[in-house]
Amino acid sequence: MVYRFKVTYEEHEDVFRYIEIKSSQSFLELHTAIQQSIGFDNSKSATFYTSDDYWRKEDEISVENTSNEKIKKVKNKKTEEPKKKKNIADHIENPHQRFIYVFDPEKEWTFLLELLKIIPPDNAVVYPQCVKSIGTSPKQYKPTNLPPPVDEEGDDHPKVPSSDPEEKEDPAPIVLEKNPLDSEPDGFIPLDEDGGKELNDEDAKVSDEDSEEPSAEDENAESSEGFEFDDKD
Repeated sequence: MVYRFKVTYEEHEDVFRYIEIKSSQSFLELHTAIQQSIGFDNSKSATFYTSDDYWRKEDEISVENTSNEKIKKVKNKKTEEPKKKKNIADHIENPHQRFIYVFDPEKEWTFLLELLKIIPPDNAVVYPQCVKSIGTSPKQYKPTNLPPPVDEEGDDHPKVPSSDPEEKEDPAPIVLEKNPLDSEPDGFIPLDEDGGKELNDEDAKVSDEDSEEPSAEDENAESSEGFEFDDKD
């Protein structure tokens, strides 16, 4: 006989797979078929649980990830004694048997399995097989959030000198020496704020004398100098 299970991702009911497996095959083979159908890498451990109609866990079926595993240990909650069952058929108690599949104890990827129908085997088919795939599988590994880059200007650590010979340090600032020709000569009179020279009292007096205009008498006197008039008889 062949069991057709509907395997649904617990967090998204619109993501599911149809897997067919022989009744004589093991839970390890069913585990591998589920991993291949959802694209996981099968690097973590997994556990199956029998379930009631309300998806409540009952018996635990541990799956050891070994290639030659054929016998699975089942812990019955009623007797608390481990049982040994060889294949899936030993755990089918009703026509719509349910299982809960948990992969990776840390992440706890959970899938719900429900038996849909029992069909005769096809000798041309290699079981188990996925016959229907609906929805995009969840990502097994989520991207890691990296810390933001540290601003070099705000870094409190001292700058370590580079060993690269091509990397040169910033040159020292150039200081220009004062040209002696630019110094003020002796007797230089600086300009005042209005653009004029700063004059002392004596210079101001001389300047006032030079600025006085000669009178008309002085001009006549100057013009008469150097001329002699002879008395006419």
